[in-house]
Amino acid sequence: MCILVPAREICPACSGRGSVGPYQCWRCDGHGTLMDEYPVMVSYPAGLQQDYIVHLFLDRCGIGNFYLMVRFDLLSYMVKNAVSGIPLNQSVRSWVH
Repeated sequence: MCILVPAREICPACSGRGSVGPYQCWRCDGHGTLMDEYPVMVSYPAGLQQDYIVHLFLDRCGIGNFYLMVRFDLLSYMVKNAVSGIPLNQSVRSWVH
């Protein structure tokens, strides 16, 4: 499964200064940084259990000293789909694959 993690990066056009010569940077609008989203792969075991937690370090996204905690809440997902009229066994199969 892939999730997108939002992060700031230094603007490559102005090197984080916010301006190019006397002019405001066109790429970052003078902020010196850009917002971007980095794809992060989350792996999980077969037979996933309720409240399974994965800790992902974000250093490969340029974010040091932080990690992302992903919790799989299967029960809420199954109840939501059961209310929608989707059979529970079908909702688990389609979500986990």
